[in-house]
Formats: sequence, C-alpha cells, structure tokens
Amino acid sequence: MPLLVAQGLIIKTQHLSQSQGSMTGDSLRLIGAIGASISNLPSGDTLSLDGGFLAAVTGLYRKPPSLRTEITDKIPKEAESVTVQAITQDINGILSANLYVQVGGSDTVIELPMVSLDDSTYQANIPDSLLTVKNFRSWVISVDGMYYDATSNYDTPALVFGEDELRMDDSSTSSRFPDGVLENRWRMVSWPAELLNGGLKNSSLENGFVFYDRNPVTNKLTKPDTIITGKAYWFKHHYADNVIFSNHNTDGTAVPLVDYNIPLEEGWNMIGSPFSFPVSVKVKEDVSTPLIYTYGYSDSTEKDGWSKPITTLYPWSGYAVYSDRAKTLTLQPFEDSEDTSRNAGRSVSPEWVLNLKVQSRNYLDYSCLIGRRELGQEGEDALDIPALPSIESFVAVRTEVNGNGDFNYGADIRSLGESNGVWNLRLISDGIVGPYTFSITTQSDVPSGMKFALLDIPNKHVIRNVFSESITINESLGSGYDVIVVSGNEQYVDDMIRKIFETIPDNFSLSQNYPNPFNPTTKIDFALPRSADVLITIYNLMGQQVNVLMNSNLEYGYHTVIWNGLDQFGRPVSSGVYFSELRTRNFRQTKKMLLLK
Repeated sequence: MPLLVAQGLIIKTQHLSQSQGSMTGDSLRLIGAIGASISNLPSGDTLSLDGGFLAAVTGLYRKPPSLRTEITDKIPKEAESVTVQAITQDINGILSANLYVQVGGSDTVIELPMVSLDDSTYQANIPDSLLTVKNFRSWVISVDGMYYDATSNYDTPALVFGEDELRMDDSSTSSRFPDGVLENRWRMVSWPAELLNGGLKNSSLENGFVFYDRNPVTNKLTKPDTIITGKAYWFKHHYADNVIFSNHNTDGTAVPLVDYNIPLEEGWNMIGSPFSFPVSVKVKEDVSTPLIYTYGYSDSTEKDGWSKPITTLYPWSGYAVYSDRAKTLTLQPFEDSEDTSRNAGRSVSPEWVLNLKVQSRNYLDYSCLIGRRELGQEGEDALDIPALPSIESFVAVRTEVNGNGDFNYGADIRSLGESNGVWNLRLISDGIVGPYTFSITTQSDVPSGMKFALLDIPNKHVIRNVFSESITINESLGSGYDVIVVSGNEQYVDDMIRKIFETIPDNFSLSQNYPNPFNPTTKIDFALPRSADVLITIYNLMGQQVNVLMNSNLEYGYHTVIWNGLDQFGRPVSSGVYFSELRTRNFRQTKKMLLLK
C-alpha cells in the first residue's frame, strides 16, 4: 500500500504494478488494467482513475439509484388518500426517498417523507386535502449512501370528484365568472373537467336558457346535445339571477395534468380549457392566439366584445381560435417544457404587432391586429385571419388585405422584407350607438427609428403619438368609419400623409354630367369625404324612377358612374330632361341632364 503525498494531502491507495515504493507528486493517475505499469506521471492537482477493472468498479458506485414508482391511474371520488410506492435500489444502499406533490395551478411543491417497507420499497400517502378538482402531479427522489440521487417521471393520474365539487363561483379556481353569467348577456362558456353525464336537455327556446355551438366551416349556430371537454359554447339567459354552472347532477373527472391537445378544424373554433385553474397555451405560428368574448362581472357596465389576444386560458371561459386547416392547439398545465432561453434577455427584433381597439359605452372589439412578422407576406397569408363572427349587436375593427376594399379581416400581418406601409382600417357597428373611441397599443417594443401616424379620414386629422392619443367619434359609424395607420421612416410617413389627404374630398358632392347634352352615354362624377352607402338614381321630368346606377358601399374619394341612356329594364329612353341624384345617409343632391337624339 503506497503512500501518496500531494501538497499536504495524504492519500492511501492500493494498486498492483510491476514496481513498489512510495510515489510523490502533484497528482496521481492510474491508467489501464491490472498489471499495467504506472509511468509518465503528470503534474497537477487531481487524482484520476481511468479504465479497466478499477474504473468499472468505481463506476458502479457512482451510478444513481434505480427508481420506479407505482400509483393508480384513476383516483376514485371516495378515496381518503392515495398511496404512492417507490421501488429503488443501489449498491451503496438507499439513504432516503421522498415524495413530492404539486397541485394544479400552484407553484408550491409539497415534500412528503417516504417510509421504508423493506430494503427497496418505500411508501407515502397523499392526503385527501390535496385531492381536489385541480388534481395533482407527483414524483419521487431517492438518494443512495454516496449521496447520488435519482428522480422519477411525473405520475399524473385522473381524479374523480363528486357532485357540486366543481363550481363556477369557486374563487380558488380563478374563474372569469366569479358571480356567474349575467342576465341577457352572450357569453362563451366551457367546462373545466370531463363530466360523467354531459348530456344537454333538448330545448325549444330561441332566446332563453340555450347553448349554441358554431360550425367552423358553415359559421352557423347549432344546438349541441352533449358537452364536450375542450370545446366552448355560446350561452345566454333571461333569468333574474345570475346563472352559476356546476356539476350538479353528475360526477366529474379532473383530467391528468399533462399537456392537453385540442383538435382544431379549418376556420374559427370555439375552445375551452379542461383544467380548473389558469393554464398557458402553446400557440403555433399558423394558429391565431386565443380571443375571449369578455366575461361576466356584477358591474352592469362591463363591455361586451372581443378582447385582445391572450396566452393564458381560464376555467369556465370560452375562447375563439382561428386555424387555416385542421391541426391541434396545446395547453400546458405546467410550464416545465417551455423554452426559457428566450427570456434570458431582451433583444431588439424587427417584428412588431399592434392591437387595435374600438369601444362604445357597453361594447368593445380589441381583436384586430396589424404588423410585420418573420412568417408574414405582403399578400394574403396564413397570418391574415378573417374577422371574428358576431353573435349579436357589436362594434368592430376590420382591415383589408391586398388593398381590395374588402374589409372582412381581423388581422393583416405582413413581411419583414418591407419597413414602410399603409394599413386601411374600418370601424363598424351593428345596432350600437356612440360615442366611440379608437385606440392603439403595441404587443412589444417597435424597431428603432420606426414612426407611426394615425389618420382620421372623415376629419382629415393626424395623430402622431399613436400609443398615447385616441380618436373619439361622436357621430354614428353608419356604414363604416375609415382610419389609416401609416408606418415606416419619418420621410415616408410624412409623404404618405400628404398623398392620402390629397385624395380625400372636403365634402360630399355630385358634379354635372358630361357631356351634357348627351346621346346616349354620359359620365357622372361624385365625391365622398368618407366611406358611405351610396345610391345614385336617374329620374324623369315627372319624378319617376328611370334607373339605379349605383347602390353599394363605396370608399372615400372621387368616383365616376356612367349612364348609357337605358331604363331599369334595359330599354332606351326617349329624348328629354332627366335628373341624376346622389343620396347617402346624411346627404342628397341632384343635377339636371338633357338627352338629345
């Protein structure tokens, strides 16, 4: 047994070699199998054991314990506790084994010491106080005699609970309906569990206690027969008291606390979380971020409408998600798998997205998005999603795509290949009176040097501080109120503001037709300072309607329509005096014309 001395540290070791004696140095390295000579001793401050029999033996002692756990897959509602067993072994012996429990929605981890039943079996009981509708996950850590440890996989059983244990007004679940669903207010609701009996009674009511599902393809409402976990439903009632949902007549099952995939169909989908606590949603690039149709407070002034996109889903609430084809959306009850490296520091990104919001006294829409992202394109793409379906009266922000004047989109996300751009927007309402307020917020920092301007088209007004100022509209939105967002470098923004305002007339007007007299065709020019429903009609000298040349919604600007001298049946009219009339919601003007043949 040679004696090794290294910087005052005396180490006793046994070895077999072809030489005997003491070795002194800064380090010792044993290389090879039994019988190999020790030579070329390096200098250093470490002891290294490499290869052969000795390495194999020391490797066994360094291995962590073997470990597996046993727990029931489904916990019955009568359970007063849940037993967890751990089977763990190690050549060094087991020093300890502990059970760790984490309830859904909580960051707190509860440690429960395990009792040794024999040399390799350990056991602990999870008390009934942790067996709630939120469910739990558990795992075991065992430590051997050399203080090496092993951690088991998560155990995630389903948990059955009894009637009335799951309630919408349970404050511990962070429900968005703490006081239930208000009277006469449309809400999207879902069930945060699987119900043993999720059937719905047939209802002939059209405006009472009724649930509606929406077909994402046809966009039509239907009355469902069964409550499906992961789906949401429109609901409205006319009772005097708020409606509070619970599993009143059926047992329920809290789903296992693992990532939950919700299938999506093409179009707008109504989804809900199966968990009875707030969870994160993992959104793919080609699926829209969830939107919620507000939620019920006791305050009667709470606004109805679509919120801005959110990434946390709450129990009992329903959400709208758009997908351009069939795929899945993943909910995460715990964020263990989330990539936190992206949060290590703030970096400057060329991407930017703006949230657009219009609201009246009782209604709002916060769902419309514009901006630039890496996967966006200048033309229509998967990030340009159609407008949300309306359920009843509403206010909304709509955007067009490709400049085609079709304001039927809820998002226009473009490419990073351009930095300058113009977004045409339209504020609309159905059955909602003003005043209205339009404002803009940003989801993240905007690129350095990027300028924005908000143009109030009817008033020819410019807002430069777009994130701190807003537009107030006291008149009716009518067929639409146009606003424009311009983004880019300062010179581009200034030039574009000037060009846009040059194309906007100061007033509604109907010009004299030309030529006049005419035979048989003439042109009629008219000007619109704002978008409007336009009706242009031809009358004869007796005041009788001869033909309708225009009956549609038109954008602001200068327009021309042609009359070919035919009546509404396609027959040529006779020579004489006729009148052209321009009519909008609040404007009317006529001009005399002469047809000579």
